[in-house]
Order: sequence, then C-alpha cells, then structure tokens
Amino acid sequence: MPYLSLLDLSGNKLTILPEEVGQLSALKVLDLSCNILREIPEAVYDLLNLQSLNLSENNLSMLSPSIRKLKGLQVLLCASNQLKYLPEEMTCLSNLLVLRLMNNKLCYLPRAFSNLESLLILQLDSNDFDHIPSQLFKCVSLVELSMQGNKIMGVLPKELGQLVNLKALNIAYNYFTTLTDALSKLEKLEYLNLNGNNMRTFHISLRNLQQLQEISFAGCGISDVPDDIGFLKNLMILNLSGNRIKGFPTDNNNLTKLSAVSLSKNALSVVPKLICDLQNLVVLELPYNRLRDLPVEFKRVLPTLRQLDLSFNLFSTLPSCILCRDNRLSYLCLDSNPLVYLPDDISMLHDLTHLSISNCNQLRLLPEGLGSCTSLRMIRASHCSLENLPTTLTHLTSLKYLDLSHNQFEHFPIVVCFIPRLRVLLYDQQEGRPLDSSESPRGWFSRSNLLYPEETLEDAPGSTELPGEDENIMALTLEEALSHKYTSEMKLPAVIGKLSQLIHISLQGNGLFVLPDVFHLMNLKRVNLSNNRLRFLPPRFHKCKYMTHLYLQDNQIEKLDETLQQLKTLQVLALAGNPLICPPVDACSGKKVFPVYQHQQMQKLFDAALLRLMCSTLINALPKESTHNFLLKLGFPPSSIEKLEHEFPGGYNHTKRLLLALEAWTGLPLQFDTATKTVNTSTTSGRSPGLDSSRQGGEGEMDPAEKVSVESRAREEESPTRTQEVAKSFGAQEFQSTNSEGLSSAQLLVHTDLPAILRSTLTGPEASPYRLLHVTYLLDLQALHEVLSFQLLKAQQPRF
Repeated sequence: MPYLSLLDLSGNKLTILPEEVGQLSALKVLDLSCNILREIPEAVYDLLNLQSLNLSENNLSMLSPSIRKLKGLQVLLCASNQLKYLPEEMTCLSNLLVLRLMNNKLCYLPRAFSNLESLLILQLDSNDFDHIPSQLFKCVSLVELSMQGNKIMGVLPKELGQLVNLKALNIAYNYFTTLTDALSKLEKLEYLNLNGNNMRTFHISLRNLQQLQEISFAGCGISDVPDDIGFLKNLMILNLSGNRIKGFPTDNNNLTKLSAVSLSKNALSVVPKLICDLQNLVVLELPYNRLRDLPVEFKRVLPTLRQLDLSFNLFSTLPSCILCRDNRLSYLCLDSNPLVYLPDDISMLHDLTHLSISNCNQLRLLPEGLGSCTSLRMIRASHCSLENLPTTLTHLTSLKYLDLSHNQFEHFPIVVCFIPRLRVLLYDQQEGRPLDSSESPRGWFSRSNLLYPEETLEDAPGSTELPGEDENIMALTLEEALSHKYTSEMKLPAVIGKLSQLIHISLQGNGLFVLPDVFHLMNLKRVNLSNNRLRFLPPRFHKCKYMTHLYLQDNQIEKLDETLQQLKTLQVLALAGNPLICPPVDACSGKKVFPVYQHQQMQKLFDAALLRLMCSTLINALPKESTHNFLLKLGFPPSSIEKLEHEFPGGYNHTKRLLLALEAWTGLPLQFDTATKTVNTSTTSGRSPGLDSSRQGGEGEMDPAEKVSVESRAREEESPTRTQEVAKSFGAQEFQSTNSEGLSSAQLLVHTDLPAILRSTLTGPEASPYRLLHVTYLLDLQALHEVLSFQLLKAQQPRF
C-alpha cells in the first residue's frame, strides 16, 4: 500500500505494533488510540510524511527521542497515558500546532519547550503540575491553554500576560487564591474558566477583555460580582454557580448579548435586578437557592427566555409573573419544591415542551389547564403524591415522554392510555403506591409449575379483559373505558394497548402477577417488569417483534415459555432474582439471550419426550370411568367428547379415544402397545419394566407403576394388556416400545374432521408434564399420580 495516507487502528486492543508499519511511507495520519500499547516501535518515527499522530488511551510511559525525526508533525495527541516526562527532542517539532497531553503524570516540561514556536493549542489538564512552567510564557503563538485539574497554588503569574494571542484560558480546579492584572492584558481572550479556585475576592479589572464571550467563576467562593462585568459587550455566557453572591452591579447596559446565566447554589432569596434587565436572556438557571417567588420585573425577560430552572427552591406554586401571553418558555423545571398546586393558568405556557415537577411530594393534582399546553413533549412528575390525572391530557398530541413513577394513584390512570403519540412511559412504584398490593392469589394454575395447589383449579385472577378482540380495544373511547364496570377493578388495564407508538415501558415495583395480553399491539423495544410477582408472560408477548431489552428481575418466574425464542431482535434478557427451574439460573446470568434460547430448545425436546412417556403411562392405566372427567379437566368441551365417543364407541375403544384426545392436547404423535404380553416381574426384582431400572426398592415389593398396571387390567378385562414402554433416558429421542407392536393415531380409521374439531375446541392451560400431573391430582387418582410423579422426578435427576 505505497499510497496509503490514513491508517486508523484505534480501539483494537493492540499490545504490539508490527515494524512493517514503517513501510507506509506516504502515511500522513496514524491513529493508534484506545489500545494497550506500552511502546511505539521505532519504525513509526521513520514515517517522515506523518502530520497527525494519535497515541491517546494506551499504556505508554515514555516517548522515544526518535520523535525528533517527525519534522512535519502538526498534531500530536497523547492523552490518558502514563507519561512522567517528555523527551527534550520533542522541542525539535517546529511545525507542531496541537499538543494534547491530558491525564498523564507530568510535573515539568522540557527546558527548550519554547522552541515550539508554531504551537497554537496546548492541553495539560489532569497532570501533576504545581506551577505554570515558565517555558510556556515564551510560546507567544498560543491561542488555547488549558491546565485544569492540576495542583497549582498561590498567585496567578504576571508573566501570563505575555501570551497576548491567547483566546481560551482554562485554569479551573487548581488552588489559585489571587488573580493579577496579567489577565487584563489578554485582550483577545474569548473564554475564561476559573471554576473551583478558592479566590473569595475578585479585584481585577475586566474592562480590557472586550472579546470575552464566556466567563465561568463557579465554586470560587466569591460574594461580589466584579462591577465592570457590565461593560463586557460581547459576553454571552456567565456562570456564577456555587458561590455566596450577595451584590450585583446595577449597570448592565452593555450586556446586550448575554443569553445564558447560571446562579445555582448561591442561597439567593431574591432574583437580582441585573437579571431582570437582560434583553436577550435565553437560559436562566436558579436551582438550589431560597426563592419563594419571582419579582414582577421578571416579566421583562419572558419574551426571549426559553429555559428556566427553579428546582430546589421554596416555591409553593408557579410564580404568577411568568403566566402571561408574552412568555416563550419551552423548558420549565420546578423539581424539589414544596408545590401544593399548579394554577390552571399554566395553559398560557403555550410554547412549553418540557415540564419537570419531580420530587414535589405535596402535589396531589395536576390542573386541567395543562391539557392546553399542546406543545408539551416531556413531563416528569415522579416522586410526587399524585392521585389522579386530568382527562385533558389526551389533548397533548405531541407528548412523547411521561414519567409518573412513585406516586399515589389508586388505580392506573386510564387517561394515559389515550395520549396518542406517547413513546416512553415510566410507572415504577417501588416508593409509591403499587398497582396491586394484595396478597398473592392461592390455588390458581396457569402456565406455572405448581404441583400441589391447595385449592381446585380456578381462573387466574386478573386474567379477565375488556370484552372483544384487539380491534375492540383500539376502538374504545376514553368515556367508554372510564365507565366500564371492570375498569375500577383492573390492575394494569388492557386498554394500555392503545399506545401503539410506545417503545419503552417501565412498570417496576407494582406487585403485578398478571399482565394484559396487549403488549404485542405496541412497538415496544424496552420493557422493564422487574420487582413484581409475575409467574409468566402474556400468551402473545412473543409477538413484540421490535423488542431489544427485557428486564424481568425479582419476579416469581420458574419457567420461561418456549415462545420467547420468537423475540428475534432481543439483545438483553435480565432474569436475576427469579426461582428459575427452566432454564436454570446459571443459563440466565449475564443478561445474555443466546444461552437462554439454547437451553429452551433443549428443554422443549426433553419435555416432549417426557410428555410422551407420561401420556403412554396414562393411556395404559387411566380407569375407564374417569376418562370423561379427565378430558373435561384437560379443556375439551362436552360436545367434542361426545363426538369422540360417537366415532369410537364402546369400552374396547377407550384407549383409542384417549390416544386421539391426548394427541390433540399435546400436539405430539403418540403411541401405545396393543399386544398382550405378561410382564415377568421376577426378572426385574419387583420393579416395573415401564420405569428406570435404577429405582431402589425392596425385593418382592410391587412398585407404583406395576400396581397401577395390575389394578387397571383387573378393571378392564375386555381391553388388551398394556403398560410397558418408556425409554431409559429422557431427551430428544423417541421412546421405543419393548413389546411386539404398537398403535398410533395414523393406524386408526379416524373421521377426517375429528382431529381438527378436537384441536379447535380445546381451551385451558397448555400441555405440559406438570399439567398432566395436576389433573390426576384433581381427580384423586392417587396410584396413577404416584407413578407420574415418580417419572417426572426421575426425569429431573442428573443423568451424567
């Protein structure tokens, strides 16, 4: 590559740079930043055409004296390394324009540093200098000098005034105590930053600094603003935050360009008159003061003022002086004030786009007039005591961000669901009133691994939704939703699905154990459901096709639904703090998605094999008189059961009916044995051939599987002998029959519509080994339940 002029190798974790880089003789720009280099090969210094060299963010402890060979170098960036000194040979770089050496360990400069006669920009921030090196005062070409965050103490040197071309001076966060008239000689100065120097007094003249555009004295401990600051006709930004300012100059006739002022943390009880007289003020920051009201004269700045920060003051309501037709406010922050109410006249803030009223814990209501602020794009109202929202918020057609976290709503505010273009909704209630504070319900079973409920099967509480399908939800009006009988009983209402443009929702700490099945109706990318009591996600949650981040920490999830794998865009899945069984906790650490999906795929195959085994056992052992109730519990309606009995009547077809029903329920092809064969129990030491031979038991003792098989044969003399199948390992393999032949549904002469009828009419929880076990428990089939329990527990034991 003889003509290559630019090479960017940044951010590659390089520890060594090959010497061959020296063969790129035409190279002008070389970027080696953000690597792990400890030294630069000598070959780099043979690149005589190099103009820009970036070595920042490596582990360099020194620069080679060979750097003198780079005569054409104009830009050298070596920030964030371990440099303790610079080689004297660097002073030979007569064409150097920019030198950035921030975040190193430098405490002095080469003696001939002033030879860098072309140097325009020098940054030495965050080093170990305890003085300004005298060599710098001869670098008269300097335009920008920054030494922020060093250890320089005492008086600002008078020699600094020799840098007459300086336009930007940053000596913030040092230990200067006194300024000298040297500053007044820097007549070209446009930017001056003295933040964090404990000067207390300011006794120099600023009148000569007529080019100053930005000056910052934050955290200097001064009590008086220099009188001649009013003569800085080009001043645009003034930062006086973190001081003890009491006195302001009265003459500000020349501050015609001043557009941004920060007076935060000054213990002010009155807004200075100087501020009220500014003709072009755009940004005013007054947080952390003692203001209770704004003066009437404040109206003068409202025609130009766009941003006003009054947070952390003592306002009990919105200052009346800003509620006028001349105001042009677009950003208003009233956080952490003792607000009791907001006036309805807030409607006059017609240009307001951002309103923040967080941490106003006495505020219970928002005014109806807020709905007239139709330009609003963001409302932050967290950590208040809000109990309700005005219905006029539906008029906020531009609102995209709404934070209602940590409030005192009795119910979820339905009006939120009718804000048409909302994109971010935060409703975390760890420190507020949760949507559901009741005790966790007992006895219901739906997609959980609950084995032994204390009560009979019931509908999952809260699973009832508004009548109709998705389109009915989308068509609901606010009046219909508010008047609906169920609305007052809902926790998270299904009508939230109307927020079709929502991309981020956070519902942490709301005590929820059931969610409405409407998340797929929104364009969600980020969902945070942490700190609830969820056991499962809604059935159609996997249809959230844009989902990238899903946070489910600290819930009650034991098993993830396999459909979660259909979230193809998911990048982050957080499951910490759940009693996970499937997938196990180890597979869910680190918020990575692939290990979870991989385990789910394996588990799906495992569960299918286990379900086949348990269904085979059940077909062979279920009492004939229990079949009808068993199918009802699985979710088949009486009409489908009658259709099945009509197609296969009589006791001999009992097993055929079970086979077809279980295939429709599981969605799996099943098989059971039809050949009559006597099991020789003496060869199995009292153990059933249908179970793993590793089971422990006493000699001559009949195990549960054998007992059920014998009892079943006694009850069903007309039916063939059954029970024997089961593979000796559980996994993705098919279970092989140990008898001479098997029967599957493919071998049955089935009415062509019957399988479809069975599948289409089936309702209730999905098929799983746990569900099958639970139904046998409900029907009090103790012996069969014992066998299935053994098979399930045996399958869960480690096999390697």
